[in-house]
Amino acid sequence: MTTMSRWWVLVLCAPTCSTHGFSQSSIGVNPIGGQPQGVNGVVAALAVLHGGDLIAGGAFSAAGGVAANGIARWNGTSWSAVGTGVNGSVCALAVLPSGDLVAGGAFSAAGGVPASGIARWNGTSWSALGTGVSGHVAALAVLPSGDLIAGGAFGAAGGEAANGIARWNGTSWSALGTGVSGHVCALAVLASGDLIAGGAFSDAGGVAANGVARWKGTSWSAVGTGVNGRVSTLAVLASGDLVAGGAFSAAGGVTANGIARWNGSSWSAMGTGVNGHVFAFVVLPCGDLIAGGSFSTEGEMAAGSIARWNGTAWSALGTGLGGCVQGLVMLPDGDLLAGGSFGTAGGVSANRIARWNGTSWSALGTGVNGDVSVLVALPGGDLIAGGWFSTVGGESVNGIARWNGASWSAMGTGMGNGSVYALAVLPSGDLFAGGSFTSAGGVAASGLARWNGTSWSAVGTGMNGDVFALVVLPGGDLVAGGAFTSAGGVAASGLARWNGASWSALGTGVSGVVFALAVLPDGDLIAGGAFTAAGGVTTRGIARWNGTSWSALGSGLNGSVFALAVRPGGDLIAGGSFAAAGGMATNGIERWNGTSWSEVGTGIGSDVKTLAVLPCGDLIAGGSFSTAGGVAAHGLARWNGSSWSAMGTGMGGDYPFVASLAVLPSGYLAAGGSFTQAGGVSASRVASVSP
Repeated sequence: MTTMSRWWVLVLCAPTCSTHGFSQSSIGVNPIGGQPQGVNGVVAALAVLHGGDLIAGGAFSAAGGVAANGIARWNGTSWSAVGTGVNGSVCALAVLPSGDLVAGGAFSAAGGVPASGIARWNGTSWSALGTGVSGHVAALAVLPSGDLIAGGAFGAAGGEAANGIARWNGTSWSALGTGVSGHVCALAVLASGDLIAGGAFSDAGGVAANGVARWKGTSWSAVGTGVNGRVSTLAVLASGDLVAGGAFSAAGGVTANGIARWNGSSWSAMGTGVNGHVFAFVVLPCGDLIAGGSFSTEGEMAAGSIARWNGTAWSALGTGLGGCVQGLVMLPDGDLLAGGSFGTAGGVSANRIARWNGTSWSALGTGVNGDVSVLVALPGGDLIAGGWFSTVGGESVNGIARWNGASWSAMGTGMGNGSVYALAVLPSGDLFAGGSFTSAGGVAASGLARWNGTSWSAVGTGMNGDVFALVVLPGGDLVAGGAFTSAGGVAASGLARWNGASWSALGTGVSGVVFALAVLPDGDLIAGGAFTAAGGVTTRGIARWNGTSWSALGSGLNGSVFALAVRPGGDLIAGGSFAAAGGMATNGIERWNGTSWSEVGTGIGSDVKTLAVLPCGDLIAGGSFSTAGGVAAHGLARWNGSSWSAMGTGMGGDYPFVASLAVLPSGYLAAGGSFTQAGGVSASRVASVSP
């Protein structure tokens, strides 16, 4: 069983609907190693694609010296254009479950194709979303169903009346009630699936709502008495609380300068707030909040347009940025990227985009090693690590490496043009690797490749999208899950089977993306991910394949499944980002006994990214959490069948989380992810422990 780290595909956009910030004064480039860096204008939005590349949107015409109209792509080492870009400004970005990119802003064409305010990039070309909107788009959000919400300053979407906010279901636009009385500047989705809209308005759906409102699927409601100004950005904390940032001095009647927290019943301040405007948020894996905007202090502390909230107090990120921050996003390696209208970061020249590694700022120039997203043990005991990295142990490798117990080694020349998200081992000992790459060992291999111990080979003609999960069936066949619609030229929606010679579909597949796979003792296959149907049957995030047809597991889960494991008794464990299973409240992890769902203790304090079962039957959960069953457990916890316990002091670092687990033949547990310490010992992204 293999799993993928979900925040690799979590996109946190920081849209703005402010009128300031889109000037192009003081434009300049600063060569590093002969390679110009940054952009020649303003960065207003950032997003990370499934493969780990960064997308920057804003008001600019070049990135790194390359012509790029309003939107550009950074692959870790250099900038490139996204087609011919847009004929205006990009204010918001979102990545769909399929991996396609959606850009919203103030433009009328994308890639030369008419596209009013919003457009879709499928990796090779731009297309419109119907007839678009009648104004500009300032915010985008993807619902659990996969539908897209667009907010901004417009009165119609797809030709239908839609005041400031509209929904795209993949084929057509629809309104959310009567919309809002002004502009929508920010969007956020709660764990329940409800949508929060923030902006400059006084009512939503005819209900008084000052700057912030909640859409429950059929109607609008107020969020307390709202704020006395404009909301420009929103974020949902690990606790489920909502944070609003913008230009206001009070929320719910309580003094709150530019930033406030809603706990579901009342508003509260976060310290003494800022002395300016907050435009962007990002929530770190540890649960801390980063706020960016146009301010010079946070409370009494100097904070050059960016600051960090640890739950009780604010702190600066070095000396901050020399200008306004309008976009924030986390990279797969855990570093933070800030975009805006600044020229320096931490005193270093940085043209409108800069990187924070936890201790210092740098310009976006050269790439660095990234995270380990998947681990698997070979029959002989060696460990294979896959992910988004170029070197391990000082040796050059491309996304995949082998540990023999004493040293790392490369596996051929590794992968080309992408990352490794999934690994599986055949009974023969051969290894399958899945991901977003286009070649392996120099051989063309689209998303999937096979390693026979000495060289890589393709698996048929591969997939037309990313592979996030792999599992070997009892008969030896391989099943691949991910974000694709065909395998080997055969129509296969999110799932496909390889019998050693050819690909075949599993019924009509699923309606979304598969992130995890597991095989039950009877040989049936379980698929987990972000989907609502499998084989035409309603299934929420998880489904069962008996070899001929799909079926639901009760009423499923109300979110995404990132990890699956089967305990010795046959019970199935599902981990992910969800708050209910079978209609009952839960926290990120649930147990299926074949007929019903039940809690695993009191659950996990945040997302579960990966699961493993020890030889004794105990369950290990890894992720971005800090508690399990109410016990402090930093990224790693153990379930003995009745209670949760920590594994030492867990993982440490600026942004620690566990993305993958593997049990070695020795009984040791290997963990990979984004951490710099394990149990207080220095460990760069991969570590082992004796359970």
